[in-house]
Amino acid sequence: MNKWISTKEAMKVLGVGSTTIKRWADEDTLPSRRTAGGHRRFRREAVDRLLRQEAAVGKESPTGEFFDLLIEENDIMRIRDRIIQLRDQLGDWYRAADHLDNVMVKIWSDRPHDDESNAKSHVAAGRLGLALSAISKSLAVESAAPIVLMANFGGLQLSHRLALAELCVRSEGMEVLRAQQKTSARELTAQIQSWNQRLILLVAAEQCDECDLLATAYHAISTACQEQGVELAIGFGGNMPDGAGYGYHCHSFGDLMDVLQ
Repeated sequence: MNKWISTKEAMKVLGVGSTTIKRWADEDTLPSRRTAGGHRRFRREAVDRLLRQEAAVGKESPTGEFFDLLIEENDIMRIRDRIIQLRDQLGDWYRAADHLDNVMVKIWSDRPHDDESNAKSHVAAGRLGLALSAISKSLAVESAAPIVLMANFGGLQLSHRLALAELCVRSEGMEVLRAQQKTSARELTAQIQSWNQRLILLVAAEQCDECDLLATAYHAISTACQEQGVELAIGFGGNMPDGAGYGYHCHSFGDLMDVLQ
Protein backbone atom coordinates (compact mmCIF):
# COMPACT_ATOMS: atom_id res chain seq x y z
CA MET A 1 0.00 0.00 0.00
CA ASN A 2 1.38 3.38 -1.02
CA LYS A 3 2.14 5.79 1.79
CA TRP A 4 1.44 9.50 1.37
CA ILE A 5 3.64 11.99 3.20
CA SER A 6 3.44 15.73 3.90
CA THR A 7 5.53 18.55 2.46
CA LYS A 8 7.49 18.75 5.70
CA GLU A 9 8.28 15.03 5.58
CA ALA A 10 9.30 15.28 1.90
CA MET A 11 11.59 18.21 2.74
CA LYS A 12 13.30 16.11 5.41
CA VAL A 13 13.80 13.10 3.11
CA LEU A 14 15.10 15.16 0.17
CA GLY A 15 17.06 17.69 2.21
CA VAL A 16 15.60 20.75 0.46
CA GLY A 17 13.43 23.71 1.43
CA SER A 18 9.68 24.17 0.99
CA THR A 19 10.07 26.38 -2.08
CA THR A 20 12.06 23.69 -3.86
CA ILE A 21 9.38 21.10 -3.01
CA LYS A 22 6.71 23.49 -4.33
CA ARG A 23 8.64 24.06 -7.57
CA TRP A 24 9.14 20.33 -8.13
CA ALA A 25 5.44 19.74 -7.49
CA ASP A 26 4.42 22.55 -9.86
CA GLU A 27 6.77 21.16 -12.54
CA ASP A 28 5.43 17.63 -11.87
CA THR A 29 8.99 16.57 -11.10
CA LEU A 30 7.48 15.36 -7.83
CA PRO A 31 3.79 14.50 -8.43
CA SER A 32 1.39 15.36 -5.64
CA ARG A 33 -2.26 15.46 -4.70
CA ARG A 34 -4.19 17.88 -2.50
CA THR A 35 -6.04 17.09 0.70
CA ALA A 36 -9.50 18.49 1.35
CA GLY A 37 -7.76 21.30 3.23
CA GLY A 38 -5.55 22.15 0.23
CA HIS A 39 -2.30 20.66 1.57
CA ARG A 40 0.01 18.74 -0.72
CA ARG A 41 0.67 15.05 -0.19
CA PHE A 42 3.37 13.02 -1.92
CA ARG A 43 3.74 9.30 -2.48
CA ARG A 44 6.69 8.11 -0.43
CA GLU A 45 7.87 5.90 -3.30
CA ALA A 46 7.93 8.96 -5.63
CA VAL A 47 9.95 10.91 -3.06
CA ASP A 48 12.42 8.03 -2.71
CA ARG A 49 12.68 7.75 -6.49
CA LEU A 50 13.48 11.46 -6.82
CA LEU A 51 16.04 11.14 -4.03
CA ARG A 52 17.81 8.38 -5.99
CA GLN A 53 17.69 10.49 -9.17
CA GLU A 54 19.17 13.52 -7.42
CA ALA A 55 21.87 11.32 -5.89
CA ALA A 56 22.68 9.93 -9.34
CA VAL A 57 23.05 13.46 -10.73
CA GLY A 58 25.32 14.26 -7.81
CA LYS A 59 27.50 11.23 -8.60
CA GLU A 60 27.66 12.19 -12.26
CA SER A 61 28.59 15.75 -11.30
CA PRO A 62 32.33 15.53 -10.68
CA THR A 63 32.69 17.13 -7.27
CA GLY A 64 36.16 15.65 -6.93
CA GLU A 65 37.13 17.01 -10.35
CA PHE A 66 36.04 20.53 -9.43
CA PHE A 67 37.81 20.23 -6.10
CA ASP A 68 41.08 19.45 -7.89
CA LEU A 69 40.38 21.95 -10.67
CA LEU A 70 39.94 24.90 -8.31
CA ILE A 71 42.93 23.94 -6.18
CA GLU A 72 45.37 23.21 -9.00
CA GLU A 73 44.22 24.93 -12.23
CA ASN A 74 45.58 28.39 -13.05
CA ASP A 75 43.69 28.77 -16.33
CA ILE A 76 40.54 30.72 -15.41
CA MET A 77 39.01 30.22 -18.86
CA ARG A 78 39.30 26.45 -18.48
CA ILE A 79 37.48 26.67 -15.15
CA ARG A 80 34.86 28.92 -16.81
CA ASP A 81 34.30 26.43 -19.63
CA ARG A 82 33.96 23.54 -17.19
CA ILE A 83 31.35 25.48 -15.17
CA ILE A 84 29.35 26.09 -18.35
CA GLN A 85 29.53 22.36 -19.08
CA LEU A 86 28.27 21.68 -15.56
CA ARG A 87 25.32 24.02 -16.13
CA ASP A 88 24.50 22.20 -19.38
CA GLN A 89 24.76 18.88 -17.59
CA LEU A 90 22.49 19.85 -14.69
CA GLY A 91 20.10 21.93 -16.79
CA ASP A 92 19.90 25.14 -14.70
CA TRP A 93 22.21 27.74 -13.24
CA TYR A 94 20.70 27.31 -9.78
CA ARG A 95 21.57 23.59 -9.77
CA ALA A 96 25.10 24.39 -10.91
CA ALA A 97 25.34 27.07 -8.20
CA ASP A 98 24.24 24.66 -5.46
CA HIS A 99 26.75 22.09 -6.71
CA LEU A 100 29.63 24.59 -6.79
CA ASP A 101 28.67 25.87 -3.35
CA ASN A 102 28.96 22.32 -2.03
CA VAL A 103 32.40 22.02 -3.65
CA MET A 104 33.61 25.20 -1.95
CA VAL A 105 32.15 24.14 1.41
CA LYS A 106 34.08 20.89 1.00
CA ILE A 107 37.28 22.81 0.18
CA TRP A 108 36.88 25.05 3.24
CA SER A 109 35.91 22.28 5.64
CA ASP A 110 37.94 19.25 4.55
CA ARG A 111 41.38 20.83 4.37
CA PRO A 112 43.60 21.18 7.47
CA HIS A 113 43.26 24.56 9.19
CA ASP A 114 46.84 25.68 8.71
CA ASP A 115 48.20 28.72 6.90
CA GLU A 116 49.15 26.85 3.73
CA SER A 117 45.78 25.10 3.40
CA ASN A 118 43.88 28.30 4.16
CA ALA A 119 45.88 30.11 1.50
CA LYS A 120 45.00 27.42 -1.06
CA SER A 121 41.33 27.66 -0.12
CA HIS A 122 41.40 31.43 -0.66
CA VAL A 123 43.08 30.91 -4.04
CA ALA A 124 40.41 28.36 -5.01
CA ALA A 125 37.64 30.80 -4.02
CA GLY A 126 39.35 33.54 -6.01
CA ARG A 127 39.64 31.35 -9.12
CA LEU A 128 35.99 30.37 -8.88
CA GLY A 129 35.01 34.02 -8.44
CA LEU A 130 36.95 35.11 -11.53
CA ALA A 131 35.44 32.32 -13.64
CA LEU A 132 31.93 33.12 -12.43
CA SER A 133 32.48 36.83 -13.07
CA ALA A 134 33.50 36.06 -16.65
CA ILE A 135 30.30 34.08 -17.15
CA SER A 136 28.11 36.72 -15.49
CA LYS A 137 29.52 39.47 -17.71
CA SER A 138 28.73 37.40 -20.81
CA LEU A 139 25.02 37.31 -19.92
CA ALA A 140 23.10 40.07 -21.65
CA VAL A 141 21.11 42.33 -19.32
CA GLU A 142 18.98 45.20 -20.66
CA SER A 143 19.78 48.72 -19.50
CA ALA A 144 16.28 49.09 -18.01
CA ALA A 145 16.43 45.73 -16.23
CA PRO A 146 15.33 45.46 -12.58
CA ILE A 147 18.17 45.94 -10.09
CA VAL A 148 19.04 43.63 -7.23
CA LEU A 149 21.07 45.28 -4.47
CA MET A 150 23.33 42.68 -2.88
CA ALA A 151 25.00 43.19 0.51
CA ASN A 152 27.00 40.79 2.63
CA PHE A 153 27.93 40.20 6.24
CA GLY A 154 30.80 37.97 7.28
CA GLY A 155 34.20 36.77 6.22
CA LEU A 156 36.03 35.77 3.07
CA GLN A 157 34.45 32.31 3.02
CA LEU A 158 31.39 34.16 1.72
CA SER A 159 32.92 35.46 -1.52
CA HIS A 160 32.02 32.50 -3.71
CA ARG A 161 28.37 32.73 -2.65
CA LEU A 162 28.21 36.37 -3.71
CA ALA A 163 29.57 35.41 -7.14
CA LEU A 164 27.15 32.48 -7.44
CA ALA A 165 24.20 34.66 -6.39
CA GLU A 166 25.18 37.31 -8.94
CA LEU A 167 25.31 34.68 -11.68
CA CYS A 168 21.82 33.43 -10.76
CA VAL A 169 20.43 36.97 -10.72
CA ARG A 170 21.92 37.91 -14.09
CA SER A 171 20.76 34.63 -15.62
CA GLU A 172 17.22 35.86 -14.88
CA GLY A 173 17.84 39.09 -16.80
CA MET A 174 18.39 41.36 -13.80
CA GLU A 175 21.27 43.67 -12.96
CA VAL A 176 23.29 43.40 -9.76
CA LEU A 177 24.57 46.26 -7.65
CA ARG A 178 26.93 45.11 -4.92
CA ALA A 179 27.16 47.21 -1.79
CA GLN A 180 30.66 47.98 -0.58
CA GLN A 181 32.12 45.59 1.99
CA LYS A 182 32.03 48.23 4.74
CA THR A 183 28.55 49.54 3.93
CA SER A 184 26.58 49.94 7.16
CA ALA A 185 22.94 49.04 7.76
CA ARG A 186 22.18 52.79 7.96
CA GLU A 187 23.72 53.39 4.53
CA LEU A 188 21.84 50.43 3.04
CA THR A 189 18.60 51.70 4.54
CA ALA A 190 19.20 55.12 2.96
CA GLN A 191 19.76 53.46 -0.43
CA ILE A 192 16.54 51.49 -0.11
CA GLN A 193 14.62 54.68 0.66
CA SER A 194 16.17 56.78 -2.09
CA TRP A 195 15.74 54.73 -5.26
CA ASN A 196 13.83 51.81 -6.72
CA GLN A 197 15.25 48.30 -6.49
CA ARG A 198 13.38 45.11 -7.28
CA LEU A 199 15.02 43.13 -4.49
CA ILE A 200 17.54 43.39 -1.67
CA LEU A 201 19.64 40.27 -1.18
CA LEU A 202 21.54 39.88 2.09
CA VAL A 203 24.13 37.11 2.36
CA ALA A 204 25.78 36.03 5.61
CA ALA A 205 28.88 33.91 6.11
CA GLU A 206 28.62 30.49 7.75
CA GLN A 207 30.56 31.84 10.72
CA CYS A 208 29.77 35.40 11.78
CA ASP A 209 30.97 36.46 15.19
CA GLU A 210 28.80 39.59 15.34
CA CYS A 211 25.37 37.94 15.55
CA ASP A 212 23.84 40.77 17.62
CA LEU A 213 25.03 43.36 15.11
CA LEU A 214 23.75 41.19 12.28
CA ALA A 215 20.30 40.90 13.90
CA THR A 216 20.14 44.67 14.38
CA ALA A 217 21.13 45.29 10.76
CA TYR A 218 18.57 42.78 9.50
CA HIS A 219 15.81 44.44 11.53
CA ALA A 220 16.63 47.91 10.15
CA ILE A 221 16.95 46.74 6.55
CA SER A 222 13.84 44.53 6.64
CA THR A 223 11.80 47.39 8.10
CA ALA A 224 12.97 49.75 5.34
CA CYS A 225 12.20 47.16 2.65
CA GLN A 226 8.73 46.55 4.03
CA GLU A 227 7.99 50.28 4.18
CA GLN A 228 9.18 50.83 0.61
CA GLY A 229 7.53 47.69 -0.79
CA VAL A 230 10.88 46.20 -1.79
CA GLU A 231 11.32 42.44 -1.67
CA LEU A 232 13.99 41.09 0.69
CA ALA A 233 15.80 37.76 0.45
CA ILE A 234 18.32 36.50 2.98
CA GLY A 235 20.63 33.49 2.88
CA PHE A 236 22.38 31.12 2.28
CA GLY A 237 22.83 28.94 5.31
CA GLY A 238 24.70 31.63 7.23
CA ASN A 239 23.83 33.23 10.53
CA MET A 240 21.01 35.42 9.28
CA PRO A 241 18.10 35.52 11.76
CA ASP A 242 15.77 32.70 10.80
CA GLY A 243 12.11 32.53 11.64
CA ALA A 244 9.31 35.06 11.62
CA GLY A 245 9.90 38.37 9.91
CA TYR A 246 9.77 40.14 6.57
CA GLY A 247 11.55 38.56 3.63
CA TYR A 248 12.33 35.24 2.01
CA HIS A 249 14.78 32.87 3.71
CA CYS A 250 16.86 31.17 1.00
CA HIS A 251 18.61 28.00 2.08
CA SER A 252 19.79 27.17 -1.43
CA PHE A 253 20.21 28.85 -4.79
CA GLY A 254 17.10 26.99 -5.90
CA ASP A 255 15.21 28.96 -3.26
CA LEU A 256 16.71 32.19 -4.64
CA MET A 257 15.60 31.32 -8.16
CA ASP A 258 12.04 30.87 -6.87
CA VAL A 259 12.18 34.44 -5.50
CA LEU A 260 13.62 35.85 -8.72
CA GLN A 261 11.01 34.17 -10.90
